[in-house]
Amino acid sequence: MKYWFLSLFFILCFITAIAQSPFFRSHPFDKSLGNIRPTVVHQDSIGKVWIGTSKGLFYFNGLTYQPYSFDSISPPVTAIGEYNQKVWVGFGNGNIAYLNSDAKLTLFKPSEGLPKVKISGILEDKAGRLWLATYGEGLYYFNNDRLYNIDTDDGLLSNDIYSIALDNEGKVWVGTDGGVNICNLANDKKQVHRFVLNDSLPDIIVKTIISDDDGNIWLGFFDNGVAKYNTHTKAIAYKSHNWQFGEVNNLELFKNKELWIGTNGNGLIQLNLNDLTFQTHPAYRHTKINDLVKDIEGNIWVLSNKYGVQSANKQFSHLSSTSNQNQAILVIQHQLWIGTQQGLIVKNQLENSEQVFLKNENIISLHQDKYGNIWAGTFGNGIFCISPTTQKTKHISTKNGLTNGSILAMSGNTNEMWLATLGGVFKCTFQGDILKNNPISFDVFQQEDGLGTTYIYDILTDSKDRVWFATDGKGITVLEQNKFTNYPLAAQSTLKTVYSITEDIYGNIWLSTAKDGIYQFDGQEFYHFGYDEGLRDLEISSLITDTKGNLLILHPTGIDLLDPKTNHIIYYGSEVGINEISPHLNAFSIDKQDNIWLATATGLIKYTPLEEDLEIHPHTQLTKVSIFLQPIDFLKNASFPYFKNHLTFEYIGLWYTNPDAVKYRYRLLGQDLDWNQTKDLRATYPSLQPGNYTFEVQSSENEGFEGVPTIQYSFVIKSPFWTRWWFILILITLGLVIFYLILNIRENRLKKTEELKKEKIEFQLQTLKSQVNPHFLFNSFNTLLTIIDEDQHLAAEYTEKLADFYRNILQYREQELVSLENEIELLQNYYYLLQKRYGSSLIVNIAIEDNSKFAKLPPLTLQMLLENAVKHNVISKSKPLTVSITQKNNTLAVSNNLQPKVTPPTSTHFGLKSINTRYELLLGKGIEIHNDDKTFTIILPLF
Repeated sequence: MKYWFLSLFFILCFITAIAQSPFFRSHPFDKSLGNIRPTVVHQDSIGKVWIGTSKGLFYFNGLTYQPYSFDSISPPVTAIGEYNQKVWVGFGNGNIAYLNSDAKLTLFKPSEGLPKVKISGILEDKAGRLWLATYGEGLYYFNNDRLYNIDTDDGLLSNDIYSIALDNEGKVWVGTDGGVNICNLANDKKQVHRFVLNDSLPDIIVKTIISDDDGNIWLGFFDNGVAKYNTHTKAIAYKSHNWQFGEVNNLELFKNKELWIGTNGNGLIQLNLNDLTFQTHPAYRHTKINDLVKDIEGNIWVLSNKYGVQSANKQFSHLSSTSNQNQAILVIQHQLWIGTQQGLIVKNQLENSEQVFLKNENIISLHQDKYGNIWAGTFGNGIFCISPTTQKTKHISTKNGLTNGSILAMSGNTNEMWLATLGGVFKCTFQGDILKNNPISFDVFQQEDGLGTTYIYDILTDSKDRVWFATDGKGITVLEQNKFTNYPLAAQSTLKTVYSITEDIYGNIWLSTAKDGIYQFDGQEFYHFGYDEGLRDLEISSLITDTKGNLLILHPTGIDLLDPKTNHIIYYGSEVGINEISPHLNAFSIDKQDNIWLATATGLIKYTPLEEDLEIHPHTQLTKVSIFLQPIDFLKNASFPYFKNHLTFEYIGLWYTNPDAVKYRYRLLGQDLDWNQTKDLRATYPSLQPGNYTFEVQSSENEGFEGVPTIQYSFVIKSPFWTRWWFILILITLGLVIFYLILNIRENRLKKTEELKKEKIEFQLQTLKSQVNPHFLFNSFNTLLTIIDEDQHLAAEYTEKLADFYRNILQYREQELVSLENEIELLQNYYYLLQKRYGSSLIVNIAIEDNSKFAKLPPLTLQMLLENAVKHNVISKSKPLTVSITQKNNTLAVSNNLQPKVTPPTSTHFGLKSINTRYELLLGKGIEIHNDDKTFTIILPLF
């Protein structure tokens, strides 16, 4: 008996179950890239999926591929991992590269050099060291900026490594051609342990290794399938016996649910971790699986030589059905009991067989009692109770105490069971297994007993032992402490037809309606969920709570998943193979592995609530910021000058389950008053004014954005320097200084003008005095009398010159400057008058350049200098006085020979002083006086 049981157990372990396949979607490369063979897939810590291929590395955002290379010809990618928060890539030729901060692939160049053989694994240990596996050179680790090697000389079983993995202790497990090595460093010293065939290892060629959340190690072999090593007991906990699927290439694990196995030519295999049965995927038969990985949304990614890159959401599997009228379902171990209009179909998943019971009965509800019997409710013909082992059947109808034979729903797992019918509610009380002839009694409750109506769609016994009833047209009714309470109103709306009731993990009651969405009841208030709250459809056929606390919302077009903690809703439809499913009311069953089976018009759907913490929102990323369409390093730059004010933001919401469904909303704080909703992946803001801004973007896979993560990027556009406070302060200060200088210059100018006027008046007065003094007039008139007696014509000329002289004095004395030409003319008139007195004893030589008409000087300057020369020097025939006036460039030299008078005349010293003062006021510099005891020279600047 013992051996028979063990044999049966091993046989069951290798029976292949009926294929329950998730819906795989293909992600082909652009045909222009030619024939690309995907080799390895990796999802990094921020949610990006990277695909290594025969033609290099690609980043896949769910919609398009973006290539990365560091060479014009990129060798095949053989490994992808992460180190130091960067994506690292290993190639078939031994090259290793990483993505730097500007998203460019950079070749790793350790001083020790790179391997010359294929890189087969990349990981970072808990101490922050980089580990590299090779096929041919053993293991490498990068520590303290040096690359070290571990090979057979250090105890490695083989230098040909297929795979590496990290356990919970931080040790590196190495799968080789000769067994398993466990490597780590202790005080920077290599430690290499061996794990070989003699240690219960099923095979020495270990092709793939992964670790689970408990730290256990799963191994895939060349010949003998898979095994699980328990790191706590230090022993093999599971081995696959009589393995028939050949070489194992890769493994992926869904916690406590399934182990996915990729083979080298026999396709994709699933190991159910609850009953240790295998399932093959028919579509992948005779297919080489290159790599497997699960992502943070619950998708499984499969790389194969036949289909390229494919992904499927592991939460949903599909099973075809011979009937399109699946009205009820019940799952017991490997048997699927399906209620249809033609009878009760029983599918055996292990034997891949199908039987029909109760032919021609319209089965609309199924239930299993505490004794393991199957209760099949019909439309109009009562209930059939069936033993799943002996197939013994008992019929209960109106003849046995039922007053209505249409059983819409059943609930209860104790000695009491509730039946929902078209004629009220029945409470069944058992005295034992009725198939062993134990009695059963019925209590009926109708509208007069407190029910809202006698037409009941669903019954729920909650965690507080309250019984809830979904009625047709009168909302919900609850039975608590033998008292019925009706709720015909909810959230200020009339509750009419209620199809389904469930309880969440927080004790809230949820109910679905025929056309008004769903409601949550916390015991005090009702809260409505409709289109505005994110529902896709208001016609809800079933509500189901899974083991993680999420609510499955079934409607004709698909399935929604609601998190009652955040009220966030995820849509599932055609992208997971669910499309126009038209599920029957409350046609679901929960098996012992917590899978939820759904009976629909298109077949059977199995929903698996994965134990992994799955991402429920698209992973939003700001991918690029450009200024005038030129990308910038926005992670380092957040301050821009005023003229760099045309910004473009590019973003992505990574949602690999259904990337086409992702919607976005964004706003620029400081610019936008409200959110902008879009499907575009780019937002542009031209001509931004100076100021502080924050760009915010959100993504959602449904119609709601409340509670979704927000990505922010804050930056500042600086004001022009001429609008900044320091520049304005400088301008104000400079303006005040200039204003002060202008005032000071004006005041000095006025002061100089006043001094000049004063000097001019004094000069004019002195000139008049000197010219109208009695001696000059007496001498001039005496000369005139003498000439008159001698030559009347000459006398007339003399009188005319004398008149011109005084006329010019009166004309020029009001002017600040006169031309040199006019000044010479006045001097010649004066010299004419003096010459009649002194004759040839006074000589005046004038040498003026052609531009004398443009040169200017203060009026009466030359006349005064000639007057001074005559006044202070002896003039006689024996000692003639010679005055020379010579122009050189912008100066005028007035000189005379020195022959001072014995008795110097009385002098006021006004002449030279007045001339010098006027020059200083007008030109800013005075005259030059030279006296060498032979010649007296005055140098006059010309204006």
